[in-house]
Amino acid sequence: MFNRFFVILICFTVLASACNNLNSETKNDVKVYESNRSSKIQFSETISNLGKVKQGEKVFTWFDYKNVGDGLALIENIRAGCGCTIPEWDKEPVAPGEDQSIKVVFDSAGKTGVQNINVTVYTNGEPGQITLRIMAEVI
Repeated sequence: MFNRFFVILICFTVLASACNNLNSETKNDVKVYESNRSSKIQFSETISNLGKVKQGEKVFTWFDYKNVGDGLALIENIRAGCGCTIPEWDKEPVAPGEDQSIKVVFDSAGKTGVQNINVTVYTNGEPGQITLRIMAEVI
């Protein structure tokens, strides 16, 4: 009886140790990547005025940015303030000194009047969060 308990205890200890090692390696990899605050994204413009748009039209705009930091810059996520706005971007890191663009598509279906939509960009560098704005008058 004692031997069976001892074997179960050893198996449990080995399994728990293996799980902890796996989790700590995964966490360490993520921490190294997320803590890259030497990258810095700078947008040439943060507001895009689409002017007058006919209701039902889909129009798009580009937001150009540059990595002005020393490390690789990555746009981790982009959230639009409205389901009528869809951002598209390259998911690959941007090297220091390189330029890149974010395309944002605005669908005016069901909209009327002046529209102001925020698009929030989340990066791995400084600043960690940038707000872009799209304006349009739907006629």
